[in-house]
Amino acid sequence: MRVTVSLDAGGRTLSNDGRWYWNGQQWLPVGRTIAERQAELEQQVQQLTRFGYSVTSRTESQVHMFRPKTFSAVWAILWFLVCGVGVLVYIFYWMGKKDDIATLSRADS
Repeated sequence: MRVTVSLDAGGRTLSNDGRWYWNGQQWLPVGRTIAERQAELEQQVQQLTRFGYSVTSRTESQVHMFRPKTFSAVWAILWFLVCGVGVLVYIFYWMGKKDDIATLSRADS
C-alpha cells in the first residue's frame, strides 16, 4: 500500500482536497489565495452594480462605488394627496438626502 502526502510551500501536510493542513495536533483551514479573494471582491462589485452603483475608483484590493440619490414621483404625489403641502416635506427630505457610497476591500489574510 502506498500513501501519498501533499505538502504546501511551507512544508505543511495538506488534506486530499487541499483546503486543510495538519499542524501536528489538529486540521486547520488553509487561507484563501489572492485570486480567490479577488474573485470574491469582483462578485461583490457586480452585485452592487446591479443595484445601481458605479465604480468611482479601484485598486487591486479596494473598490469605491457610488449611487446617486433618486427622486420618487410616487412618494411626491402621495404626500401631495395626503396633506396638500406635504409634497414640500418630501422635496425637502429629498434635497437633504445623501448619495449612497460603498467601499469594498479584499480581505487579505
